[in-house]
Amino acid sequence: MIAVALIGCASDPALEAWHGSVAVDSVARIDGACDEALVEVEPELPYLFVAVDRGVPDVASLYWCEDPESCGVPFSSVWLTRLEEEAMDGEFATASVDDDLCLVRWDDLSATREGDQVELVVRTGQSTVLGVDPTECADLVKAYLGDACNGVMEIRGTRVD
Repeated sequence: MIAVALIGCASDPALEAWHGSVAVDSVARIDGACDEALVEVEPELPYLFVAVDRGVPDVASLYWCEDPESCGVPFSSVWLTRLEEEAMDGEFATASVDDDLCLVRWDDLSATREGDQVELVVRTGQSTVLGVDPTECADLVKAYLGDACNGVMEIRGTRVD
């Protein structure tokens, strides 16, 4: 477990708005597709920690937590394309190569907040491409980002810090 804290966010309103713990009110998800109706499920743990940091690029990671300050490893990490007080969006994709097999995995995050109420939607996908020259696998990342979606999770909650 790692301990998480709010460090240095007071000078950045958008960072302060997102970086922190959320008491999970509901979780809905669908696995294996992204165009079907989401199904209500029990949250993995009662809290979610949203870690946000400025840099090149700005990043956000999501952690399930047993309590507001004790969390495991992130289940989703993205490079932010938008970070505002009421909205946050990001995406991240990686590629790995095994002989002539290229595996592309991606995450996409879209989040909104109104006061202490937070809604996050995480989409994930994975594509496997055979017969690819290993040097070309990394070039496929942008082409497959958003393709072959295999899961969506919607988390709603209330900020607790």
